[in-house]
Amino acid sequence: MLQDTENVLRTHLSSCKRVERDINAAIDWARGQCTLADDAIPHYKWYNSITFQAPIDPFPYLPIPAEEYLGCAHCSYAVKDMNKLSKHNADKHPSKRCHPRHTRVQIVPSPQGQTRRYIQIVGTDHPPMKTAGGLLSRFMMEEPVARSALVGAAPNIEPNKLIETLGYSVHLTKESPWTIAELVALLDPAHAAGRLDPIFQHLFSVAWKARDAIAAATSLDAVVDQLNRRLYVDSSRTPFHYNITDGTMSTYFNTWKHVLAYVDSLYHWGDEADAHQRPCELTDTQKSCYQAALELDWDSATSDDKDCVIFDLVWSLTNQRLHRGPFVSPVASACAILGLNPRTNAWRTVHEFNGTHYSAIIKFFLFIVYLRALTAIDQQNAGTSPPTWTNLGGKLPTYENELHAVTSMMDGVMYVGGDNSYMTPLTWLCKAQLAFKHARQAAAQKANIEWLAEGELRLISADCVTTVSSMADLLDTSISEAERYLQRLLLPDPPPPGSTAPPASVDLPVPPLPDIYDDKSNMTLAYSFMDHPKNKSWVELCCVELFGRLDSHPQRATEWTNGSRINPNAIRTYLNIRQDFLSALSVAIYLTAGQPPRRTEEQILRWRNTSLGGMRNVIVCSSTVAIRSLWYKKRHTLEEEIPVWRFLPRRLARMLVLYLVGPLQLCKCLERCLEGEYRPLSAFLFSKQVLEQPPAVGNAEPEPSRGPGLDSRSKASLLTPDVLLTKPLRRLTAQVWGGPGITPAKYRHIGIAYAKRYLHGMSIEAMLGLDDTASPA
Repeated sequence: MLQDTENVLRTHLSSCKRVERDINAAIDWARGQCTLADDAIPHYKWYNSITFQAPIDPFPYLPIPAEEYLGCAHCSYAVKDMNKLSKHNADKHPSKRCHPRHTRVQIVPSPQGQTRRYIQIVGTDHPPMKTAGGLLSRFMMEEPVARSALVGAAPNIEPNKLIETLGYSVHLTKESPWTIAELVALLDPAHAAGRLDPIFQHLFSVAWKARDAIAAATSLDAVVDQLNRRLYVDSSRTPFHYNITDGTMSTYFNTWKHVLAYVDSLYHWGDEADAHQRPCELTDTQKSCYQAALELDWDSATSDDKDCVIFDLVWSLTNQRLHRGPFVSPVASACAILGLNPRTNAWRTVHEFNGTHYSAIIKFFLFIVYLRALTAIDQQNAGTSPPTWTNLGGKLPTYENELHAVTSMMDGVMYVGGDNSYMTPLTWLCKAQLAFKHARQAAAQKANIEWLAEGELRLISADCVTTVSSMADLLDTSISEAERYLQRLLLPDPPPPGSTAPPASVDLPVPPLPDIYDDKSNMTLAYSFMDHPKNKSWVELCCVELFGRLDSHPQRATEWTNGSRINPNAIRTYLNIRQDFLSALSVAIYLTAGQPPRRTEEQILRWRNTSLGGMRNVIVCSSTVAIRSLWYKKRHTLEEEIPVWRFLPRRLARMLVLYLVGPLQLCKCLERCLEGEYRPLSAFLFSKQVLEQPPAVGNAEPEPSRGPGLDSRSKASLLTPDVLLTKPLRRLTAQVWGGPGITPAKYRHIGIAYAKRYLHGMSIEAMLGLDDTASPA
């Protein structure tokens, strides 16, 4: 027994720095404690004592969750399937009766992640819990949030894809002062050894070369001083996909030629008489750098001269925003130059770009922005302490915005590789092309909505007519549909046998919305309003009460429990109800949140902070729930980027809070119990599967739900009317419009017109007559 444990420890801790101390301490302690015979101390008790009583934790790097299993009463065998347990009892214990017991098993995957092995059965010396709430409460514990994770890379990974995989957004995390070297350290050594080191050595040399060229071309002593304090050695640099074989940028001549062409197009935008119609123009510094680049004899100039000219131009582009441009960030403003077509003086389409050249420009922009931040840090610290992002002071937001702009542009690049490398568009260039096309048009766009008479409006593109009262009924029905499904999730007591009355409405002890606290600026990973210290008491009460309802009624307790296990059919039924609630909730949010958000915004609603999507945008504030989106509809005319806030009606806002603190936590435990694994809870309010699943027709049973973020096979697609609308809403819209063809776009246009005309300065509850002080709608 001791030898097996020693082998397990050495296998799973071989790559840790504390391996020798931890293994030796655990083994020595175990040898001192294990003085009885093997049959005197059961294996699970002996292992349990090592785990929880050892002075030095022997498993500091093994986050092994305990999973619910069925264990054999006569040995340490454990399995999930009851049929396998019966077969084991018939083979190993034929003379004994099969007595399954509810136990917990710790499982360790193999280093390759392909197989599993049991490490220990824990807690079999206490009677199993018989209640459904007690069984599910075991799954409430969350695993600690990891600060960082290793990044694996395939042997044939391309440099562009690798840089995207690393994620430059970590620069924006204030708790983690990441540098390029620390980004390299995030790579798994098993994947990086011998393959990725040459790439990063070259990236280091490029960054240092950029600093030298900028220092040689600038007169700022502070920049020169901080550059002179840093040395670099590029002797170990080797070629990679870009085929750079020397220490200069001369082989990037074709890329810089494109940049000069675009700058020249902007410099000669139209005639002088049309100067007032230019959407943007160069600054004086940018013009002088551009002239220097044109006057340079590129055939006879030295490599250093070429480097200085190029970096002067890029430096000026990344430090000064274009005059009258739509982009606030200098980096985004500089990259917008690449959207010009030098031949037609118009914005280029995404199919006209050479993605390899463009991705190279973006990466050098990032290096220069990174240099600017380090320069400011060194100026502040005066060389007395190592640079950190947290010490940047008031200049931090400027560099955060620039890094965010570059990161967004890099995320928009679609690397396809091979012969299709020219098909690498950036999503923001599509928006810039359309925005500037509309801005240059003299005639205003024709409105999509027109009012026929008081209380009636028509959607021109579809010739649909509706009334204000019908729109009010539509909004009220959308909220009522979501509320009906939420009541089923709150587990009301079933009616007496033979009774046709609906179940009585139930609630959770959630305080009024003005008494719920939230920290909008909290950037902690996995943070939500439920983690606020002033909210934890009532959030725990809500979970306790909802879990208690599983066993509060005899009929429900019988439906949910099967001996000492949870009935999987009851779990699937509850998850299907949750799927219907989320579909109805998405429609209610889409119709009632002020000017309706776009469907792409609905699919990125995050109720807590996540490393995948960023900070949460569903926030409890101003006595309601606010949705913060980043669609800047007027950024090309107002020259500003302001987040758009949409506020839910108070009735719908409270429903969303009830769902997050109660049914969502129960669904987390149900999914873990059904799957048998501690899957992380998705931070997104809606999953693609929820928004794409069509409603059930007739008596057809919907497919079981696996919850948000668990189905990796679901693909993003446009929503159809059948997916968006539930049956009651389809019936109501048929009465409102009197014809087929209702689409999400028509909903949006009708809702915007309704909100602009009748909801200005008042809440939707007041419009619907749901407030005590409001008049009927």
